[in-house]
Amino acid sequence: MLSSRRRQLGDRSPPPPTRTSIRCVASSLTSASPPWEGCISSPDDRQAHGLNTSWVRGKRFLDVGCGGGEYGVILAFLEASRIVLVDRDPQQLGQARRALRRLQRAEFVRSDGVALPFPDSSFDGVLCLRVLHHAREPRLITTELSRVLAPHGQIFLTEHRHETRIAE
Repeated sequence: MLSSRRRQLGDRSPPPPTRTSIRCVASSLTSASPPWEGCISSPDDRQAHGLNTSWVRGKRFLDVGCGGGEYGVILAFLEASRIVLVDRDPQQLGQARRALRRLQRAEFVRSDGVALPFPDSSFDGVLCLRVLHHAREPRLITTELSRVLAPHGQIFLTEHRHETRIAE
């Protein structure tokens, strides 16, 4: 991944998103397919796949385990009205803050996701992407995600697929 390579070379700032990368990540938010199965590269492709990112506009979003803020950038591009990025790692949160430094509607909170400092039903959309495998008790996090989700809101939850073998 380009951002990993940039970090290896000493550049700690995330690369600026391109229209193609924004479409690719945005499609991963609305597609049933895993994001690594390819990217949507044109409006025609997006229409053919039934993707609609216009619902993001004007909505409140929470990104738990935001890392460097890549999805926050995408949500900003798609015109979410409020974007709250949460991470337990202060370095990751700092990177997210730098990625969205010009965005006044972004907020940054240090938390492990178990006790989120928000009232019930605070967000229209909640992202928790490839985070739960880091948690000691993932169920506590998913309970919190549900609590802060508004009625008729959507949770976007992805996780790595781990193959396990059952001992005989």
